[in-house]
This record gives sequence, structure tokens and C-alpha cells, in this order.
Amino acid sequence: MRRWRSVIAIAALFALMLPLSTAAQPNPLPGATVRHQSKTDGIPISGPYEIVQFILDFAPGAQTPVHHHGGQLFVTVIEGAVSFSTGGVETTYQVGESFVEPAHALGQATNRTSGTTSVVITGILPMGAPLTTIDGTPGPNPPPGPTTRYLYRTAGMPLSGAFEIVHLVLDFVPGSQTPPHSHGGQGPVIILDGELTYATRHGQHVYKAGESFVEMPDHVGQASNTTDAMTSTFFSVINLKGNAVTSVVPSLDCIYSNATKQPLCFGFLRYWESFGGLAVYGYPLTGEMLQDGKTIQWFERARFEWSPGAWPERYDVLLGRIGAELAELTGVGLTP
Repeated sequence: MRRWRSVIAIAALFALMLPLSTAAQPNPLPGATVRHQSKTDGIPISGPYEIVQFILDFAPGAQTPVHHHGGQLFVTVIEGAVSFSTGGVETTYQVGESFVEPAHALGQATNRTSGTTSVVITGILPMGAPLTTIDGTPGPNPPPGPTTRYLYRTAGMPLSGAFEIVHLVLDFVPGSQTPPHSHGGQGPVIILDGELTYATRHGQHVYKAGESFVEMPDHVGQASNTTDAMTSTFFSVINLKGNAVTSVVPSLDCIYSNATKQPLCFGFLRYWESFGGLAVYGYPLTGEMLQDGKTIQWFERARFEWSPGAWPERYDVLLGRIGAELAELTGVGLTP
């Protein structure tokens, strides 16, 4: 089935590579440009699996042998056009169009154009399953096959429900950057051209063409092109249904809870991490807010209150007296 480019949450968030606020950034840097985007439903998978992400280049007339894959493959054309045959039917896909190769389905891809065709592919395969198996024996003088430009494999995180595979090809002009953001699923990235600087609250790393890394769910990062040349990336997200593909947060000094759709930042984050975390306080139920002139944030099991100077060794965070307030509201006597 032909998969057309999607403009749902992805466009709102990756075209999201726009500044957070002109008040905070009077001279904002440009964001990344979404060159291609598409998504498809993932086929349920149980047990350990791996994500395989790669780019194939087809010279004019190049053709794969008849083959099948050990898991689901999602393919997007980023240059030229590819003709894919399966079940006796051939369909031609143009730039920006996508299709799925189901696990174990026989197929053959051909570039019937006079120019180069390039496709980006994400595979979800049971651990140990072969990526590609050739079926039959090619005849004499077969056409040349495609060239694998880059390939990256990484172990997949457990999937607890329905998921989707999202494709994004992003272009960064010199000086452009994303805002700090988090993703709703595991997101492997391959640098197609140029180099990309990826920063988190723990530091930053520069990745060059052909290198890869993974953006993990709930972790906050920021990507930028600090060079004087164009940078392009191929980015996939193995996104659980119900999670936003991308969520913008106020700062790199944050994490993001996909469970409650709220960020946790700055001193509240450091207190949460240092003095109990999820087991003691639960997920954040709100972002930071002002209440009676005080900065607070609600959690599943607590209310954090920022009280400057009150307790510096605990990031000046005090816990709200929720029990006392509730007793007062309900008329419970507090005298022994």
C-alpha cells in the first residue's frame, strides 16, 4: 500500500525546529527543514528485536534480486523513483512516497529511470533474524544491484503496545538548530551529509556523515549545524501510539514524561533525581506554575515548591504540606 507523507504531529513539531519564543530569543536561529516525512503502522513484535536503518543508492537500471526480509521494512524514496514488484504487481514510487515490505514477502526493486534513485529504510527484525535473503538463483548477466551507502543497527527497546515507524529527512542550513526537545520513542539517526552537533544536559558530540546515534524517549536533546556547509540527516522514530513524535521543552536541563506529557526541569529535576525520583514522587502531573507568588509543580505523590534560600543543599525545594491543607479543608482535627 502506498504511504503518503504525513503532516500530522510531525510537521507541527519538526517544523518545530522553530524558536521557542521571540521574547526569549530576539534574534532566533533558523530551524531545520523537513525535506521528507512519512509514517506507517508497525507490525506487532514480541521478544528482543533490533532496528536496522540504512540508505540504498540505485544507479540507472540497477535492480535487487528477488528477495525477502526477516522483519518489516519501511521504505521512503528521497531521490528519483523506484519500481517495486511483489505478488506479480509492480508499483512505482516517486520522491517522498513510501511503502512497506512485510516480513518474508517476496519482492524486487528496480530503478527504471535515467538518474540515480536513493531510498531510506527502517527495518524492525526479531533479534538474530536475517535482514535480507535472496530467493532463487539470478539468471546470467543480472543487472547491477544497489549500493548500501550507510547502515546502522541498534537493539530495540521493549514495545508495550501498538507503535508506528516515522521517517524524517531533515536539512540544516549553516547555523540552524532545533529547540530542546524529546521524542515519544526510540529514534536512530544517520548523518547523510555534513556534520551535526547533538547536545544533552550531559554534554555534546559532533557526528559526521555516515555516523549514527540514538535519541532515547524522555531524554532531551538539541541538534545544531555549527559549520558553514549544509547538513542532512535521516531520522526514524519507533513511536508508541499515543505519544507525540516530538515534544519541545524549555531547556536542555529537563527530562520529559511521555506518561503524563509534562517536562521536569532545573532545580525540581535535580531534587527529584537526588531524593527519591519516580518511586517516591511519581511522574510530574503539571509543568512549573505560579501559585500565590510561589513556583510549584505537582507530581503524582507530592507538590514541589521552590523556596529561594530555604534549603540550598536540596536545591531550595520544599514539599507542599498537602496533608495539613487537606485536613484543614475537610475539618479534620489536628490536635492530639
